[in-house]
Amino acid sequence: MTEEMKVKPGYKIEKLRFGYTEEIPDDWNEKSLDFFLDVNMGQSPPSASYNFVEDGVPFIQGVSEFRTLNPEIAVWCTEPKKIAEKDEILFSVRAPVGKMNISTSKMCIGRGISALKPKKTPLTYDQAVGK
Repeated sequence: MTEEMKVKPGYKIEKLRFGYTEEIPDDWNEKSLDFFLDVNMGQSPPSASYNFVEDGVPFIQGVSEFRTLNPEIAVWCTEPKKIAEKDEILFSVRAPVGKMNISTSKMCIGRGISALKPKKTPLTYDQAVGK
């Protein structure tokens, strides 16, 4: 740390992933998403199971189905490999990475999507800050 960098009381300078340096509270520690969330990576079902007649569960392949808050369903699937449950966060893992929607029902998620939900067991404060 150089002399020009003044850190507020109760804070520290921390080098985070990807080389970012941030001023964060003394009792914070960086954690990966899977520390707080269950991460369910999508997988493509067999293409023969796709349909447009609402047979099976809705199928989300990527951000092309994303709208402002919830996806617009255009394809259904009778042989899903990976499932997102209602009200899970749908997170784009392919370009453009990071776009999000909320699932409105049980749905099949393809390779461009990850479904995120909070861990079932709440963390204590000490666990969350890495103590």
